[in-house]
Amino acid sequence: MNPLATIVEDRSLAFAADDPMAKTCTLALADGDGHASARTLVLREVTVNGLVVFMNQSSPKWRVLSSGGHYEVLLWYPSIQRQYRIQGTAKELADEGVRESWQLRPDPGKRLDFLYRDHPQSSPIKDRTQLLQSVIAKQQFINDGHPPPNGVTAFHLTATMIERLDLSQELEVHDRRRFTLRGDAWISQVLVP
Repeated sequence: MNPLATIVEDRSLAFAADDPMAKTCTLALADGDGHASARTLVLREVTVNGLVVFMNQSSPKWRVLSSGGHYEVLLWYPSIQRQYRIQGTAKELADEGVRESWQLRPDPGKRLDFLYRDHPQSSPIKDRTQLLQSVIAKQQFINDGHPPPNGVTAFHLTATMIERLDLSQELEVHDRRRFTLRGDAWISQVLVP
């Protein structure tokens, strides 16, 4: 059994239940010095091979992933009481696919991508008023049909370990399982919750 196929099914159930967490994930990273960080991202896609997340190359998370840093993704769907922890390898996607997908991105995200050319992600800015004015000014690039700016990228997160926790079980004994990829096969273990 491929646990990523189960994630696809559970995510569909979460979307059907209008679960606000269905479109997001928490990405935790550890850089080369062992410093940890976590943030919530839009989860662009889940496939039977892994996850896809978009980011900008000005982002600290891009620096960690592109330098081979370790990651863990947490998916939590409260509407169906299921949680997934996913670890594996990260590979930056080819530019053309990223640019095509970028066209489907909502305008607020596109404006931020244009903003990052002048103000890298996570950099300080004078105040919120300046931030909002700078973001609003970037709408003209979208209205004029500009292509995505340089620095827009995405990572395919190939899963090699997945833990699934199902909290909806009888007698309140949660069903916790670990799936580990060995070659082309997933090995399953039941864990004590």
